[in-house]
Amino acid sequence: MARVLGALLAVVPAMAAAASAAAARPVATGASAPEAAARRSGIARADAPPSCSQPRGTPGRWMPEAQGWRAVIVPRPAPIPVGRHFALEVALCPPAGAPPPATLKVDADMPAHRHGMNYRPQAVPQGGGRFRVDGLMFHMPGYWRLMLEVETADGPRRLEQPVEVR
Repeated sequence: MARVLGALLAVVPAMAAAASAAAARPVATGASAPEAAARRSGIARADAPPSCSQPRGTPGRWMPEAQGWRAVIVPRPAPIPVGRHFALEVALCPPAGAPPPATLKVDADMPAHRHGMNYRPQAVPQGGGRFRVDGLMFHMPGYWRLMLEVETADGPRRLEQPVEVR
């Protein structure tokens, strides 16, 4: 019995030191444990910028498609508040071989009510086909249609995303 107790007393400090060193060691990616787990699972963090590499169905991302183009849209804040300004972060994903667009126009309307927003949003290029769109406001709850217009070498392309605001 004394021998077992002596062996345990010798092992416990070594185990405690190893556990302490492991806890202090940073994650290799520089991310917190939840961020690293999200990366491994393919789920984007809510505050992560949109990216064309994000798979369809990524939570917190809207991904309308049209004529070979795809947009990855993240509202800021989410969910979109009624009667308050919000912004969008947008990554425009061109078809293979096409360059990323230099301009983006954004608008929204309520088809059932036959009216749009009372504001004109501004899309500011962030580089690499990414844009920040400020100045949006949905002034009432209901079904809205978000419209993105991209100017391409083949003419304008329009992507639409339905949005329900509560």
